[in-house]
Amino acid sequence: MIIVSQDKRSIVIIDNVTSIWIEDPEENDSEKFSIEVSAEINECLGYYETEEKAKEILQEIVRKYKLGTNKIKIKTSRGADIVERNIIYEMPKE
Repeated sequence: MIIVSQDKRSIVIIDNVTSIWIEDPEENDSEKFSIEVSAEINECLGYYETEEKAKEILQEIVRKYKLGTNKIKIKTSRGADIVERNIIYEMPKE
């Protein structure tokens, strides 16, 4: 799964992620809650007004991740091939 950051300036490939968490405003020098990810470097995926909204976003990421890779069958001249498509999650603005 690929996660596109809220500002659309970076992507995170979930296979490389070690953790995703919510940071309080006082921890991230902001007035909003942030969703952070740790991979090779720490990255902010987005900012949200309330902790409840940030928790909702984390749950959306979990639901998408549970879907896993989307496998579809495509008919070709050789028969049917299975093609894998990655799931992409775009961080909501608000």
